[in-house]
Amino acid sequence: MLMATQALAFGIMGLGLFLLLYLYLFTGLKRHLLLIPAPPLVFGSCLFLSDAYAARDVQQIPLFFLLQSLGLISVTYWARLSLKSRREIASTGEFDPGMEPEERGSRETTLFWFLGQAIEDIAKPIVSIRGEFPLNQMVRDLSARYPILSHFKFTRKGEFKLRHPTDFLEISPKLAVEPLSRLFEQLVREFARTGRIQDREELAGMIQDRCRDTVSKYMDLLVDEGLLYTLAGGVLTNRVPTGIKKIDRLFEGGVVEGQSILVVARPSTHREALVSSFLLEGLTRGEDCLVVSSVRPASQIQDEVGRDLPGRLLVVDCYSGLSDELPAIDDRGEVIVSPVAIEVVDVAIARMTQRFRSRGKRAVVDILTTYLLSNELADLYPFLLSITSTLKKNRCTSMFVLNPSALPEEGQLDLIQETFDTVIILDEKEPSLARIAKLGFLSKHAFDHTREVIHIMP
Repeated sequence: MLMATQALAFGIMGLGLFLLLYLYLFTGLKRHLLLIPAPPLVFGSCLFLSDAYAARDVQQIPLFFLLQSLGLISVTYWARLSLKSRREIASTGEFDPGMEPEERGSRETTLFWFLGQAIEDIAKPIVSIRGEFPLNQMVRDLSARYPILSHFKFTRKGEFKLRHPTDFLEISPKLAVEPLSRLFEQLVREFARTGRIQDREELAGMIQDRCRDTVSKYMDLLVDEGLLYTLAGGVLTNRVPTGIKKIDRLFEGGVVEGQSILVVARPSTHREALVSSFLLEGLTRGEDCLVVSSVRPASQIQDEVGRDLPGRLLVVDCYSGLSDELPAIDDRGEVIVSPVAIEVVDVAIARMTQRFRSRGKRAVVDILTTYLLSNELADLYPFLLSITSTLKKNRCTSMFVLNPSALPEEGQLDLIQETFDTVIILDEKEPSLARIAKLGFLSKHAFDHTREVIHIMP
């Protein structure tokens, strides 16, 4: 019995030492070495206790408690040192590579500073768990392709610094933008591995939380450059760009995915440009885009949009259904010709949403004016709620178009606006001017600009 107890104690000690060594090699955190005395002290004391029990020698019992207390002190000191280290990492400030940019206002320099800060934002939680060693190894591996990265390193606090103070003489912010972008993308993957995050939406949410202040600070530039939506596969935002940069900057990158937008405007070139920009932005990004129209046939929409874009265009054609007086839905694959009855159009839209395949999805719905000219708002309202609900369930960001002339009574526009998350009203006399009458999920920045008149385009 005594030999079995000793063998078990020695086995557990050996396993504990092996795991500690593996932990140190895996993380590179020297503070874990403080744990090495703990297994011998704790399990060695168990041997003394087993010997004392077998020999009926109570004099060895105090030695057992002494060794146990020493092991506990080792673990406690390690825990306090780990907590202190994490606090130090969290307290580091803004990105400061130790160099002064020659042109602070240049595009390349601003992008350089943004990427450096974003890299630190993602690196700090990784360093707090695994240390700086694996990240510096990542930088060394990437420097084989991008030599400019050989001038950088991560510190034990997760800071992204130059290796030597004079390295700034060899750094060009313009040449550093692409290498830093690749490093950021690898850090995002490393962040996911460290946290064992497999769901993309969960990963994007955590990255957005980590980089929120940095993205907000450089928002205008990121929107203009398109990096907000493309860097690391678009994990920096859940916003959907409208294609009009002035609106996207105001909306902090665009509307939240799955929202419904109402554009209130009389027919004009500017209204068409706003709707077309929203649609073409999605098709250019490879998204599935649905057009529901009672003012154009499917063939005209397809010709206007073009067929050489990476995205897929789906059409619910109510125009042909209006002229041909179809008795039922005519399903032609990527085109559905639907009768004009709103309850049938609702079914056609639901059927089309089941054919969405891409991660990003958009819809342009231009049927409200047609139905309001021949139906009461009270009859239309339940189906409008059903359509917007169907699109939201499929995480489809939608834009509805309404000519205010179709509303015979004052106050009806306010009722319709209740159905939508965001409402954009173009000025009747000068349609290049837009007013944001309603904006869902308001931030302070967006709230300060609601009801402000903005130039959406020249």
